[in-house]
Amino acid sequence: MASEWISPGNCMEPAMRTPDRVQKVSWRNVTARVLAAAFGGYGLTYAATACLTLLLPLSKIEAILTASMLSFVFYTVAILWAFAASTPQRAWIGLLVPAAACAAVAVPLARTAGG
Repeated sequence: MASEWISPGNCMEPAMRTPDRVQKVSWRNVTARVLAAAFGGYGLTYAATACLTLLLPLSKIEAILTASMLSFVFYTVAILWAFAASTPQRAWIGLLVPAAACAAVAVPLARTAGG
């Protein structure tokens, strides 16, 4: 009985070697994610901080300080989201939709508050 050594990588079809979830890394995807993390994350953080500043039931100074401290958390989560999303398009959508929602809440409140 002859035994042949077959490495696991050689006995599978090329499509089976990599799971479906693993995408080919391209510079385009990486660049889109970096831009989403930097600019989309900044936009989301800015909008969320402005929204929280106007919505928190604290004094003006305390609301600004609290929202500013939470902005570091928002930006970190936005960066993590930009690289955890399955596609760069989902990363952008996941950052822009909440930013637009926060801006839609913050802009009318700022106008009525006189700010």
